[in-house]
Amino acid sequence: VLEKIRSKVTSDYGSKFLNQEKRMLFNEHTFDTIGVKESYYLGLLYSDGCVCKTTGGRHMINFGSNDLSMVESVRDFFKSHNKIGKIRLVNNKNHYRISFSSKYLYKSMLKLGLLDKKSRIIDAPVINKQLTEPFLLGLFDGDGCLSRNKRINSWKACIGTGSKKLYHWVLKYIDTKGYSRSCEVRKTKNGNFFIVVLTGITALVFLTFLYKSVKGIIIPLDRKMRVFQKMGGSNFRKGPNLFCWEKAILKSNLSHEECFIKILADTRNY
Repeated sequence: VLEKIRSKVTSDYGSKFLNQEKRMLFNEHTFDTIGVKESYYLGLLYSDGCVCKTTGGRHMINFGSNDLSMVESVRDFFKSHNKIGKIRLVNNKNHYRISFSSKYLYKSMLKLGLLDKKSRIIDAPVINKQLTEPFLLGLFDGDGCLSRNKRINSWKACIGTGSKKLYHWVLKYIDTKGYSRSCEVRKTKNGNFFIVVLTGITALVFLTFLYKSVKGIIIPLDRKMRVFQKMGGSNFRKGPNLFCWEKAILKSNLSHEECFIKILADTRNY
């Protein structure tokens, strides 16, 4: 019966109907099971996505970024043909956005911790503890940055959020691992923006664990990954003594000779 109706509509209205139908298809069961890939994209949605109910009663999941490749990646993750919208910002940069309408997916997102009007109130994701690193990498790709001061060869990695609850959850993870970090709070017109900062070899070790957690499963944001690869190949200048945890982590991944070189070449600007 469905095929007869489809044939009738196609004969009456041409291929326009089928093309529109194809564009609106996507997998609303994407988050039914949560693994490495789903945790990474949940981190992206936490940073640059949102869920909402429209006045017309539609349940929407939206994702937007100035990076077209990131929006395309989200579209591919949902196995979607939905159109990506583009708007021109006041600074003449392009902003890209994609939307999905599904009550089922909307409820799935709520169960995982993604809230309506989330920016200031969102809490920790509801995922297995072993999936924290992929989630944090998604959060980093969305709301993080990695920069270098070439004059002193100093590297700095940051993850930011407008939610104080999520900020404290990230801090707890970092402190549990023993990473040395600092914090910044920036005032914005919409409220405080909380930033976790790691520098030098601490930032290198932290990001190495995040990238290793998704290796061979997903391809993270290329722009930031290329900067990270430059960071890994840098010759750090001599700095203070390492903590025991840093020696243990480095020795677990490197030969004794390589570990010794890294320890002598530490650069942290706390």
